[in-house]
Amino acid sequence: MHMLKRLGFKHCDEVDPFDGGPYLEADRDDISVIRNACQCTLHGALDGEGTEMLVARLDAKTFRLVRCSVRVLNDAVWIDQAAVEALGVQVGAVLGLSSASVPAPV
Repeated sequence: MHMLKRLGFKHCDEVDPFDGGPYLEADRDDISVIRNACQCTLHGALDGEGTEMLVARLDAKTFRLVRCSVRVLNDAVWIDQAAVEALGVQVGAVLGLSSASVPAPV
């Protein structure tokens, strides 16, 4: 629950009727991983080191997301080969990217 609060969710004073747990809610645009997201076009597999990010396939009927090393230059992105395979994408695919880190507690 603490991690969700750091991402932008807030307690809404309701209780889940099935498990008795608290409800949390957030406006979509207030969730940090969404607010900080961008779209880039895949230009190939990463050769070398990169920055760790969350990468999502945007055109799939089934949502797919991986945490992997990336290199971004303007609107072009290179991701590691294992991520290319896990996402099932090819060069030219439009991918969603966001920071892989959760904001620090305040």
